[in-house]
Amino acid sequence: MVLSIYLNPFPNAPQTQEVIQSYTIVSQLPNLIPALSKPRELYFPTPEVAIDAEGGLRSPVELAEGLTYTVISNVPLRDRTSLGLTGTDYPKNIRKFYLDVPPKIAAKVRKKLRKSWRREREFPSRKDRSTLLTKKPCIWLNI
Repeated sequence: MVLSIYLNPFPNAPQTQEVIQSYTIVSQLPNLIPALSKPRELYFPTPEVAIDAEGGLRSPVELAEGLTYTVISNVPLRDRTSLGLTGTDYPKNIRKFYLDVPPKIAAKVRKKLRKSWRREREFPSRKDRSTLLTKKPCIWLNI
């Protein structure tokens, strides 16, 4: 039996792009089902899944090696002009939770990021960084 569910992730959605992803698990994972943001449909081999407090999809069992499933997501389109107009005066709770780099490793993180951007030959504007980071592979920091 394959579970096919329809989720309404974005009732007041801006423009979105449909992205279809099929995953095959290559080594055992916990029960968090990898998917892009705003999943709309899930084809998964269990009779039910849960949605956690952060909107992540949760399987009732661990994800075993060899498991294959498909997720269809409505990913919001990024408007580079709008991104460029946003400020950086974030509320304290946002700065603390998402932007706080521990002082002990801040210099090392800064150095790694600058080295990464140097390889691109140009340090992008602040508005382009978020778009570029989502298109690049993860930069793993050995700290």
